[in-house]
Formats: sequence, structure tokens, C-alpha cells
Amino acid sequence: MTYFNVAFDESGKANDSHVIFAGFFDTDVRWSEFGREWKARMRPYGIDYFHAKEAFTFGGQWAQFRGRDPAKEHQRDNLIRSLADLILDFPKEALGQIIDNAAFRALPSHKRALFRNDPFYAAFDAAMKSLVSRVSVEPEDLFYLICDDSEDYSSDCLDMYRRFSRNEPTIASRFAGICFVDDLSYAPLQLADLYAYVLRRKAVGAGEGLWTELYEKYCAGIPESSIDDILI
Repeated sequence: MTYFNVAFDESGKANDSHVIFAGFFDTDVRWSEFGREWKARMRPYGIDYFHAKEAFTFGGQWAQFRGRDPAKEHQRDNLIRSLADLILDFPKEALGQIIDNAAFRALPSHKRALFRNDPFYAAFDAAMKSLVSRVSVEPEDLFYLICDDSEDYSSDCLDMYRRFSRNEPTIASRFAGICFVDDLSYAPLQLADLYAYVLRRKAVGAGEGLWTELYEKYCAGIPESSIDDILI
């Protein structure tokens, strides 16, 4: 039996264009190795954590790369590339669920009712079922779900987890529990944040940029990755 830690992040609400549910899973030992390397790549720049919104908009500790000198932005891009490259060496697999909220609202009411009229729950449901069906996972393997402990997000995740456990008790038996940690101190959540950001840019049809390169890297980097457009 193997215990996997699933670090995941979500992006978007029911009133946004899309809901994104994205993450990675691996063993605790492997995640510890990943965390050390993740922090080591940021340390020379005095950066303690990664938030995609800050990194891509030169906010927070990433403001040091803002300026008229193109070399600074190039340096920022190379650091993000370096962090993204770690998916080639560490996470066992990735999962990504993309829900078009307009398509979700257009579903017949009885189909929406299966997900309590909540697109986030539809993404969560699909992600949990995807995890237990992976060919690389043995039937006796168990998962621990790990998400950010922000007040609004953590309460939503706990509600989704409890609802899923009631609705899908057999599948839910493969999940040993859910916990909430500060994403500033847990590198796998920062990686999930980067992944969710890239998937959102893809979903909304953003113009090409660094995210395009990262999206292709994610798709090619982990052979067993799953990126699904749900209900589209």
C-alpha cells in the first residue's frame, strides 16, 4: 500500500467563465525532495514562495524583476521556467479539470442537480474519480487531499469533500482524509497554483505568452497526466 499526497488548487467561481481544478500527487518523501529543490531555485533571488498572480504581474517579491530593462523580465521568465521544469522530475502524475460555466448552466436541470448546481463540485467529483482510476495506482493505495488553508477556499473544499463522501462512499474510501496547510510553506501547493493559472489562461483563450510554453511543458512532461474539459 502506498499513501499519496494530493496537492490541489482551484481557480474561479460559478460567476466566472470557467472553474479550474488542478493539482499533482506523489508520496510524502518525494514531495519533501521537491520542496527543497523548489525553494533552492528561488533562494538566490530572495524569494520565499511562489504565487502565480504575483509572479506573472511582478507583484510582491517578484517586483524586483519589474523595470524597463528587458533583461529583468527575461530573468523572471527563466526562473518561472526553472520552477516549471521540476514537473519533469517529481510529481508522479497531474490532474486538471476545466469546466465552462456557461455550458454547465446550459445542462438540463436534472444533470446539474447531480452536482448540486455547483460547477466547482462537478470539477471536484471528476478529479476524485480520475485519481482512483489511474493505471499507475494500485487498488489498495490511499490518497490524502491537501489544499490551501485560506478561509473561504478551505471551507469550500471541506464541504465538497464531505458531500462527495456521502454521495460516493465506495470511491471516498480511497481517501484517507483532507487537510489544510499554508501554501506559503508547502511548495506542492505553489506548484498546483502555477498549474491552475496556466490552465485558466488556456481555458479563457488568452493570447500566447510564457503560459503557452508552460502549458505544453505540463502536457508533455508527465505521460499519465489528465487534463479534461468537463461538460463542454
